[in-house]
Amino acid sequence: METSDLQAKCDSVSAQISAVVALLCLILAFQPRIFIADVGLAGAICLQGLWVLQTGLSLYVEAFIPEGCHRLLDVVSGVEGSTKCDLEESRLRAVAILDLLFVVHVMFVVLIVMVTYAVMARTFGVRRMGSYEALPTTASDSNHIQMKP
Repeated sequence: METSDLQAKCDSVSAQISAVVALLCLILAFQPRIFIADVGLAGAICLQGLWVLQTGLSLYVEAFIPEGCHRLLDVVSGVEGSTKCDLEESRLRAVAILDLLFVVHVMFVVLIVMVTYAVMARTFGVRRMGSYEALPTTASDSNHIQMKP
C-alpha cells in the first residue's frame, strides 16, 4: 500500500507513450516519407494528451478518484499530494480501472484515425505511392515552355 501506486501507474503509461512518440520521430527523421509513421505519430500525440487529461482526472478530481482511494494533502506546504488506496484490493481495482481506461483511449484514437483516413480517402481519392500522371510527350499536348539550359 504505497502512496504513489496510482501516480506511478499513470506515469508509467505516459512514459511508454512518450517512448513510442520518440521512436516515431526518430523513424521520421531518417525516413520522412513513411506515411504510417506520420499517422502513428499523430495518433500517439493525441493519445498522450488524452492520457494526461485522464491522469489529472483520476488523481486530482475527487469525483473521478477510484472507489476505496483518496487524495492526500500535504498540509505543511499546501501542495496536493498523491492518491492513496487504503486496501490492496482497492489499489488493484484502481490499477485495473486505469488499464481499462487506457484501452478505451487507445480504441478511441484508433477509431478517430480510421474515420479521418476514410473521409480523406473518399474526398481526395486513394493514390498509390509513387504514381504520378504521365507528362505530355509533345508540345501540342500542353502549354509547354522550354527553359534555358
